[in-house]
Amino acid sequence: TPLADAYGPAVMGIVLAHEYGHAIQSRIGALDEFHATIVTEQQADCFAGAWTGQAFRAESPLLRLGDADVRAGLLAMLEVRDPVGTDQFVPGGHGSAFDRVGAFQEGFINGPGRCAELLDQPLPLMPNQFQLLVDLKREGNASYDCSDDTDPDCSPAPEFLAEDINDFWQTALGTDFTAVTALAVDDLARFSCDGMVTLTTQVAVCPSDHTVVYDEPKAIELYREFGDFTLGYFYGIGWAELAQQALASPLTGESRALLNDCFTGAWVRDITPDDLGNTPRQGDRDGDGVPDTVTSSPGDLDEAIRIAILVGDAGINVDAVGSPFEKIDSFRTGVLDGLTACQAMLDS
Repeated sequence: TPLADAYGPAVMGIVLAHEYGHAIQSRIGALDEFHATIVTEQQADCFAGAWTGQAFRAESPLLRLGDADVRAGLLAMLEVRDPVGTDQFVPGGHGSAFDRVGAFQEGFINGPGRCAELLDQPLPLMPNQFQLLVDLKREGNASYDCSDDTDPDCSPAPEFLAEDINDFWQTALGTDFTAVTALAVDDLARFSCDGMVTLTTQVAVCPSDHTVVYDEPKAIELYREFGDFTLGYFYGIGWAELAQQALASPLTGESRALLNDCFTGAWVRDITPDDLGNTPRQGDRDGDGVPDTVTSSPGDLDEAIRIAILVGDAGINVDAVGSPFEKIDSFRTGVLDGLTACQAMLDS
């Protein structure tokens, strides 16, 4: 199949495990109980994750899966997600990549017993429908520099993202957090500053002058390939690193990087609109009488997951910035449970 050709033979096992999940549902009569398709699909994804987890942990006498196989499974979930803008509850809905990866991880970590609970206690789902016509027309992607947008009120993504994430952290931490400036450079590998902390090959921070520095050519390439929230993810972990410094975080290495992912998820939670288009933090920050409402778009969460896979460690045992699985799990914690859950990581 194309998935196996692209990501390796283990994907076939994951697909079969998903289908075995449906076979289980058929045997117990669950498919006759009029559950929404998304609910039965989430449970099947969970069962696929449970099978993958036991093979990864060497709990199977017949098969052992490795880091590359788990990464392939995550990538496969991205490929088989619902199209951006799809209502998950339409007949045949399978969920966004964020939804599908989450169900897979639930089974991977907690096993088939947890999956058995999901018909009666479905996992939370994130919005995946466009609420604004302009968002639909742009397929959820804001303009990077407004060169491709005729709207006279267009605001470049690097600018409005920086403004909003500064407001998020200043709202959360008050005067303990100094506003951060974003700096685009042509080659991050040739850039330096006092106390520079490199987070990925695309983004670093300069603590001395409260700056997040990103490699613009690399960011634009990923922006065009995957979508606008690739930049949002890099901003997220950059601002999060400076927030950890403001909090005097004692974390180092992988634990610190994973908290950056969680903090990024908490910011995304804060800008994700509800069914009425409202977000938790709204207001007229510039005093023009119009609410300054920055909202995430359908697809943004999937784009963040894709970048987490791209920049994650090659394996679970590398312990540098976290494996893709660990990074996504931490990011999801922030998205679903907010800053309080991330603070628990800091305090543990």
